[in-house]
Amino acid sequence: LIILSVVVHIHFFTQPPVVFVPDTGSLMYYILAPLQHLPSIVVSLLYHTVIIIQALRLNYLLHHYRMFPVLDYTPAMCYVLLTALLPEWSHIGPGLVAAFFVLLWIHLFARITNTQSPARAIFDFGIATGVAVMLYPPAAMLILAGLIAILILRSFRLNEICIYLAGVILPAYFLGSILFLNDRLPWMRNLIPALHFH
Repeated sequence: LIILSVVVHIHFFTQPPVVFVPDTGSLMYYILAPLQHLPSIVVSLLYHTVIIIQALRLNYLLHHYRMFPVLDYTPAMCYVLLTALLPEWSHIGPGLVAAFFVLLWIHLFARITNTQSPARAIFDFGIATGVAVMLYPPAAMLILAGLIAILILRSFRLNEICIYLAGVILPAYFLGSILFLNDRLPWMRNLIPALHFH
């Protein structure tokens, strides 16, 4: 995987990946802003590390839930090749970091169906969705997707939907409490995704 990642991103030797930092209003700014001042070789190594970790995580998920009959690294290799195919994915930015949360979201989503305590799994699923949306507001569609997934995978129970929504709201509630105690509550408006219809 390491060799494949280096070969398909050979252009990093002439044009290293760029760190895209969102505006100062988002939480992702505090994760990505320190990476801007790193040397280009460190940014390239960090990019390859992130891509390989995500590819291995996807590979683990697909094999853990028996999506493939044999254990091999084909899904991980496809993921690395896909990152080279899309130019937007050849940089470190909010979308690349949010992919970690999408992989966690998929894992928790699949765990809902085969668990002894579905309420806990649904609550964890909701918290992962809430954290993903707080860090990357365009991931707000995951809230609706998670709600639809619960309605499809489980028989309709209002308490499970309330548990999921409580998990989604809980990270924002804790952040709002911290901001309120520090007299910075208006900063919460930065977490609301801007919707523009064309």
